[in-house]
Amino acid sequence: MAATELQPEHVEIARVYARSLVDLADAAGQTDEVGDEMAQIAELVGQHDDLRLLLEHPAMSDAERLGAVKSVFEGKVCDLTMRFLQVVGRRGRLPALGSIAAAVSQLLAERRGEVSIETVFSVEPPHEQMDGLRHRLGEALGGKAVRLESKVDPALLGGLRLRVGDKLIDGSVASALARVRRNLAEAGRSAAS
Repeated sequence: MAATELQPEHVEIARVYARSLVDLADAAGQTDEVGDEMAQIAELVGQHDDLRLLLEHPAMSDAERLGAVKSVFEGKVCDLTMRFLQVVGRRGRLPALGSIAAAVSQLLAERRGEVSIETVFSVEPPHEQMDGLRHRLGEALGGKAVRLESKVDPALLGGLRLRVGDKLIDGSVASALARVRRNLAEAGRSAAS
């Protein structure tokens, strides 16, 4: 389940729009429905390069982007989500839609006390290993509920990488070898002095 990440250039815009949408959804009693729809939108933008290109391509006008978004989502999302997408489009913020949708998911997860952690393995780990990792991470984070988003990167030699918010924890074999190489180089320089 690859979801869109908050892009650095969209972080503040995404958070402002996400807070506004969540407040509107709360007032309308549609928080879960809107949250689910925005999570699906984040996933769509993250998985489909054509959709992401359509939203971000500088040659597309805001009106063209809005027309495309309407044709993709109208009738498939609730009225509140559709009106929100139209406002985002009219304000020229559709290039940030994936980040906005990801920010909505993050905000709702924070409200529920959940922590979303991206894991990257060299091969797909067994289900039992993921359950154990989720449990250990939850304990390490003070008993919080942990939602793992697993990715596979065959270029990773072994170990794993974790991303918790904006922090990267690199426990890969390549990272360990790089640390050993740095330590050996420093030891060699110290011995030569």
